[in-house]
Amino acid sequence: MSMHWVDWTIVAVVTVLVTMLAYWTKQYTRSVADFLAANRCAGKYLLGIADGISGLGAISIIAYFQEYYEAGFTGMWWGWMRVPLFLMITLSGWVIYRFRQTRALTMAQFFEVRYSKNFRIFTGIIAFVAGVVNFGIFPAVTAKFFVYFCGMPEYMVSIGSFDFSLTYTLVMAFVILIALLFTFMGGQITVIVTDFVQGFFVNIMFVVILAVVLTKVNWSHIAETLAAAPVGQSVANPFDGDKLENFNFTFYAIWSVIILYQYKAWQGSQAYNSSAKSAHEAKMAGILGTFREFGQMLFLLLLPMCAYTLLRNPAFTADANAVNAALDTIGNPEVRNQAITPLAIRQLLPVGLIGAFAAVMVVASISVHDTYLHSWGSIFIQDVVAPFRKKPMEPKAHIRALRLSIIGVAIFIFLWGWLIPQFMPIRYFFLITGQLYIGGAGTVIIGGLYWKRATTAGAWTSMITGGVLSCSGMVLNYLHGDDLLSPGAKAFFENNLPLLLKIPWVLLFSMAAAIGTFIIVSLLTGKEAFPMDRMLHKGKFAVEDDKPEGDEEPAWGWKAFGMGKEFTRGDKIIYILAMGQALATFGVFVIGTILNLTVFKDASAAGWIEFWKWYVMIYFVLAVVVTIWLSIGGLRDLKYMFAKLRSVVRDSRDDGTVVDHHNLDENGKSA
Repeated sequence: MSMHWVDWTIVAVVTVLVTMLAYWTKQYTRSVADFLAANRCAGKYLLGIADGISGLGAISIIAYFQEYYEAGFTGMWWGWMRVPLFLMITLSGWVIYRFRQTRALTMAQFFEVRYSKNFRIFTGIIAFVAGVVNFGIFPAVTAKFFVYFCGMPEYMVSIGSFDFSLTYTLVMAFVILIALLFTFMGGQITVIVTDFVQGFFVNIMFVVILAVVLTKVNWSHIAETLAAAPVGQSVANPFDGDKLENFNFTFYAIWSVIILYQYKAWQGSQAYNSSAKSAHEAKMAGILGTFREFGQMLFLLLLPMCAYTLLRNPAFTADANAVNAALDTIGNPEVRNQAITPLAIRQLLPVGLIGAFAAVMVVASISVHDTYLHSWGSIFIQDVVAPFRKKPMEPKAHIRALRLSIIGVAIFIFLWGWLIPQFMPIRYFFLITGQLYIGGAGTVIIGGLYWKRATTAGAWTSMITGGVLSCSGMVLNYLHGDDLLSPGAKAFFENNLPLLLKIPWVLLFSMAAAIGTFIIVSLLTGKEAFPMDRMLHKGKFAVEDDKPEGDEEPAWGWKAFGMGKEFTRGDKIIYILAMGQALATFGVFVIGTILNLTVFKDASAAGWIEFWKWYVMIYFVLAVVVTIWLSIGGLRDLKYMFAKLRSVVRDSRDDGTVVDHHNLDENGKSA
């Protein structure tokens, strides 16, 4: 199943063009603020597309494929219960608005402003260690995908007793090196520009690939296959999916709460939190993200459903046999599961579009790798090394240190992926490594931004409590089903801690403990209120460049959910459309749930399949319209950013240094 030369040409051309663009952007990086946050010049459309693709790497696409291959439309339905939560987050600018107001270049810099230097260093170390270990699996999983999808022949090499695949090693090295090149050349300016262009390409190809696949596996094939699902395992009727263990009602309900708590806590794409030209633009970028997801989520949902159909419908027996033959060559069961949807989709695509799909995965892998390299490399210098210095580094030396740190992260993740085999499912690995930091960070971030009585002692207690409890609980969750525990130990866990061993409940419990200790300790140790206005640059502390047009003081509290003077006519239209779309979706969810629990208790799969047919058709049209709309807006923002970067006066003191709980420099003056 090797790729045709036409497909390889498409991959090569796309990669070369994006690399040339990356090289061109390096001329704009002239200061530390340029390298770390694109000098805070990014508009809402640019951020809406670039930030979206930065979090949708090849490994994320594969993870979504796994989820929806198992849960299908059922998972989409229960996911709609989150709509009011996402509406609240996006319309209010939850966390991101106030964080941008602080003008911090990293989250831990905000922690020093709000709490203490020691706490900044501590959280910087925890975030960095958790981040690079979490990141270590990215290039390995991505390389395995390309080896299997592209049909590359594997060449085994032995060095003493160490055997390894030369093919896999070279692909992994390429994935890391191309992302390293992008990050190294221009920092966040290069990352944000190339991520936007890659997102532009990916959004268009999502629509094209989906349209072609649906001509091969049409809706009648999908409907026939979904209707034949066993009782309790329906991927069309959400009220007949009680045997879907991993992605059911309870899973999505608990994760809705967890998402609110952990929103923006993970620092894999932390530079995007600082790159908006104002807090209002950061808020609007989040709202635009809800529209961007139309095409992405449809693609990530329907392709697994097409793969599900291909492997089960008699009309595709020959194709299914070819896919199963390829899957049988993969020994690792986890890797095999990851390869199901990509290999099935490859079977449905013609020459040319196979290369386009591979190019999508190439640019998706670059976007997440360069973003993560930039984030973790920057965090190490900004929050672990720099705070120990008595004097700030000179700008050139500072940027050099950032680049060396990024190279160090690249070397680490290559060695991790090369030397350490995948020893647990991806979801366990991500959760265990991630929760070491975000288990307590959610409380510390929200409390620091919104509660003037929060104290440093409360932050320390919460950070340690949340991290230890969530990590410990998930390690036990993994071990109790593994052969590392004795039968007696397994039985003890199963009989005495069955609920707390479920991952969502582990996170919910640790989250509650972190919040509780934070509040109690802060109340016991607090002596006076923290000056929030100065930290958030409100009123007399406002920074000129950050002021939204027409409104000298940004809205806060309940007013944050409304439209103030800073909203342009276009912003108001976007805001109303986002609210209308979200309320309509949630209305369908509520009414549908009530009817299926009362009037239509025995609703057939056929009725649900018809519903999903209309959903797909409507959102496919919307995805096309939204892709064009966001792309035009993004190109306009890109033009603005380059013009701003050519004329802006750089300030060498805008480098993340904090003095006496205040940023060293804000708009050229000591804060």
